[in-house]
Amino acid sequence: MKEGDLIASVEADKAVTEIAAPISGTVRDLLVEIGDEVAVGTPLIRLLTEDAAVPKPPTREEPGTPVIRLEPLQFRDSRTPAPTGTQGEKKGGTQHEKSGTSSGIIVGIAGVAHSAGSRVLENEEISQLCPSWSPEDIVKRTGIQRRRWASDDQSAVGMAVEAASGLMTQFNLKAGDLGGIYLSTGTPDNITPSLACRVLDRLPGSDGSTEIPAMDFSAACSGYIYGLQLAHDALLSTGGGKPILLITTELLSRRLDSSDPSTAPIFGDAATATLICATADGGPAGEKGLKPLYRIHRPSLYASPDTEQALTVPLHEQGGGNAENEYISMEGPVIYQKAVRAMISSLDSAAKASGFNAKALELIVPHQANQRIINAVRQRMKLDSSRVFSMIRDWGNTSSSTIPLCIEQILSNADELGQTGTAAGSSGSLPGTLGLTAFGGGFTYAGAVLERV
Repeated sequence: MKEGDLIASVEADKAVTEIAAPISGTVRDLLVEIGDEVAVGTPLIRLLTEDAAVPKPPTREEPGTPVIRLEPLQFRDSRTPAPTGTQGEKKGGTQHEKSGTSSGIIVGIAGVAHSAGSRVLENEEISQLCPSWSPEDIVKRTGIQRRRWASDDQSAVGMAVEAASGLMTQFNLKAGDLGGIYLSTGTPDNITPSLACRVLDRLPGSDGSTEIPAMDFSAACSGYIYGLQLAHDALLSTGGGKPILLITTELLSRRLDSSDPSTAPIFGDAATATLICATADGGPAGEKGLKPLYRIHRPSLYASPDTEQALTVPLHEQGGGNAENEYISMEGPVIYQKAVRAMISSLDSAAKASGFNAKALELIVPHQANQRIINAVRQRMKLDSSRVFSMIRDWGNTSSSTIPLCIEQILSNADELGQTGTAAGSSGSLPGTLGLTAFGGGFTYAGAVLERV
């Protein structure tokens, strides 16, 4: 271990911090285990050094004279630089430029619907499958009480069709009314034909002759925000036009080793459909009378290689073999460290790019990976618990479906999806701004801001 290397991430009631090695050396003893509760000041490791070096004394602070430089604020919209001299408006704690093109087009979310696994597995049942974790252990380590798994007669394409058809019926749309279908999945049951094309074939009004773009893509748990950017850019580039259907469908239970406590208690199955439309800023409704509830400010997308293979999902269905690559594998501690940093930084980048202050957004909607990760994001951003949305207790981690499930509940202000969201959005009025952030395998990570229209 070299001086400055990360030793551990530690949590307290109101803080999360990282501890770095004060000197270089070889680890001789690990003095605590992951998950231990210890007093502040407890040694974590014992290092053996070649020269018997001792920790350096704390550096005396010499702050000097602060230098403050004032420069003009420069905010851009979703696709082009803001015109010089344009006066923004106050939003989210900072000056903000209206998003869209020079023609004043708004791209946003009109509605969300879902379909989910029909089996509800409580922790008691999961604990019988992987007995090394008690039901209480599962809640303590993940924040999850139950999750939805697909029954034998459910499939990834079937759940996607159910979610999409329900949403289109709600808005009285047919397949030919759509401008395209983008489908995020990390669990396809085959490569060709794609899930998106198979969904198109089964949508209301599809007679086999409907010709619209349809494609699958994979960005793991960040897939929904990646899809928001795809739809956003497509509608802006054409100056509006027909609405786009963004679908997520994840059937993770069939990729799980049910005896593995690091994965079996965490993942669930769900599909969502989001209708994304375009309209003139301040003008009438767009195609088919659609008008967005939330404007999408262009998301910020990122990726970095998972050189350690910390999170992998096999392509094929569970086949009953014993190969290690048969099932989802995940190194929880590695994911935790990377996810917390990446989710905060990507949200901050997206907010700044759209002219917002991330900490001033009314409600943060993080990927529902693990309650410990959600808590760490909240603590590091120094936010009250009422401003970070969580419904993981009743759903588990459904990969790219988690954020749209949360948005649907926020839009409906109902309890039908499970645990009611915390304060913001639960009193009958919608939050003015939503901050979306996610981290997934790959690694992929992304952030976005939604603004009430």
